[in-house]
Amino acid sequence: MTKPNLFILGTLHSSKYSKNKLKLILDKQKFDLIFTEGVHGKPDKSLYILEPALMFFLYCIYFKILNLLGSEFRILLDYAKSNNISYHNIDYDIEDLILIFHKDYNYLVYTIIFAILYFLIVHSLSILALLVVFLLSLIFYMFYFLVQTWDMRNNYFKENIENNLQQKFENALLVCGNLHCKFIKERFKEKFNIIDV
Repeated sequence: MTKPNLFILGTLHSSKYSKNKLKLILDKQKFDLIFTEGVHGKPDKSLYILEPALMFFLYCIYFKILNLLGSEFRILLDYAKSNNISYHNIDYDIEDLILIFHKDYNYLVYTIIFAILYFLIVHSLSILALLVVFLLSLIFYMFYFLVQTWDMRNNYFKENIENNLQQKFENALLVCGNLHCKFIKERFKEKFNIIDV
């Protein structure tokens, strides 16, 4: 039995090269199914108290910027609509991602980050020093968030791809950030002919 083809394009969001490469692929190859990443949705602002400091809003701004930069995803959506092709965003809704990530001990994690930075960098209670530590602690905590949600998102991609493979197809296209591609290739190399594009 011939395995269907899964074309995988790893992109650098906002890269002109990635967008041109995507347009070239769409001109050369016909697809039955399209998958893209991209955390989406608008969370309920009442959830902001779940996470330390201004982190809830920082998450929202971060993913909003990624979606604005990821113009290749809009190209795909327009292409899928105009050609009546099944299109699936396989990423989390941002509210679900935050709720899954949130743990009761997150405030403790943030406090530890803040305390370590304070004792390493400053030894005064000046407003400027505290502001610098506060901003740095937000950055470090954001890194903690991204590390903690990385595997969650990759596994969610896998689950959503599997859930949407019930229909018959010959050629599917997955477009996602370069760093996600290796995981997807490893998980689906037995089911599909994986084609790097």
